[in-house]
Amino acid sequence: TAAGDEAHNFIVVVEDNFSNSYELEFDFNNRNVKDDDLTIVPIGNFSPLLK
Repeated sequence: TAAGDEAHNFIVVVEDNFSNSYELEFDFNNRNVKDDDLTIVPIGNFSPLLK
């Protein structure tokens, strides 16, 4: 992430051949902490968009 104090997010929209759209949002927090342990954290929500 950025070196600043801000959090960042971006949204990816995927549309299939049947005009179904899905939205995936990624959120990133800026942390100035060293992680010595391996931690897996979900970073996105995958949800269908209503037409």
